[in-house]
Amino acid sequence: GPTAFDQSVYNTRESTSKFLSTMVSMKAASDHANPTKTHHMIAALNTRGSLQRCYTQNIDGLESRLVQSFPPIDGITGGDIGDEENKCVMLHGCLKFVWCNKCRDVKPWLPQHTTTFQDGTLPPCGCGENPDRPPRDARWGLLRPLIMLYGSNDYPYQDAIDKKIQVDCSNPPDMVMVMGTSLQVKAATNLIRDLAVNASKVIFVNKEAPRSTTAGLFTHHVQGRTDHWAELIL
Repeated sequence: GPTAFDQSVYNTRESTSKFLSTMVSMKAASDHANPTKTHHMIAALNTRGSLQRCYTQNIDGLESRLVQSFPPIDGITGGDIGDEENKCVMLHGCLKFVWCNKCRDVKPWLPQHTTTFQDGTLPPCGCGENPDRPPRDARWGLLRPLIMLYGSNDYPYQDAIDKKIQVDCSNPPDMVMVMGTSLQVKAATNLIRDLAVNASKVIFVNKEAPRSTTAGLFTHHVQGRTDHWAELIL
């Protein structure tokens, strides 16, 4: 939620340590998780040529095991965010990467990063050792999990993702499916509203009904688990 994923998590040593511990636990869980029927449904739609884009708020990277994604991971070749083959866009980041708060480079999350995070500290990037960096960048930056935090304006891929959204909104799909989210994030609601401008069907799949503030966006509500819905599509 907004409190656990707010930029203020890096304000104190205690909050930083708590946040990093949470990220390490979440990464361990995601590394051992397998794609669900919902993920396989997304992949099947892509194989059929029916998937224009998958925007996900998840940070486990499971979609990218089956569909070429941005950022590119898990051995599936992906290029620039503008590459149309990147069918899945991870809006909030991915636990398979770390990024430097100074040089903004993105790197794979390696075991040594986990060890340092478990100690409650951020490892140095080493960008200060790069002779190609200008003198003002002589100090090392610190590596953080590649997660977009509420209230931050320095997420390294935000501009690229915004451009991708603009492209898709200029060529909106004829059907939108929204699955497994309560839409508490305003930006996600706005994205759905923009993408659904020409859609004949806007389907909401969730165990709970849509909130009153978002119910008007949808033409259909499938109440239940997304995996059950996926079984009907596959």
